Amino acid sequence: EAEEAREDRVPARVLYETLGRLHWTRLLLQSFWAVTESALRLTGPVLLRMLLQWMEEAQASGSDETAWKGWALVAGLSVQTLLQALVHHQLFWVGMRTGLHMRTQTTLAVHDKVLRLNSASVSDFSVGKVVNLVSNDASRFDEALLMWPFLWAGPLELVAVIFMLAA
Repeated sequence: EAEEAREDRVPARVLYETLGRLHWTRLLLQSFWAVTESALRLTGPVLLRMLLQWMEEAQASGSDETAWKGWALVAGLSVQTLLQALVHHQLFWVGMRTGLHMRTQTTLAVHDKVLRLNSASVSDFSVGKVVNLVSNDASRFDEALLMWPFLWAGPLELVAVIFMLAA
């Protein structure tokens, strides 16, 4: 049983390595967008805190001399929100596109493998098993590629938030 389990894992590892080599630039681009989105998401509360501090200082001094600073912070908060929305959609677009490419390539590989099998080997596979491989297993790339950057960006963002709260 242990040998069978090892034999089952090797093709999966080869598949993931091949897909990783084919799509490393897209995965890197998605990582860039994930880091950018995390940075923008963390920038919003910082700008809001600065705006609230400015409002307290302006109210305490009773002066409108630094009104430009308040307007700049409000403009920065607006730009940050707009950029975060744009970056978020880029992140998901790249993830969906990469997942679709991986699903298509995996489906093609399954069909190619089935077509190369001889008739004795084909009798071991049912049509349902092939359909299951294509419809369920290959379609997981669509979902997985959307969320994989959050596996590592989420903990990094948590560390940044804890650091910001401590400061």
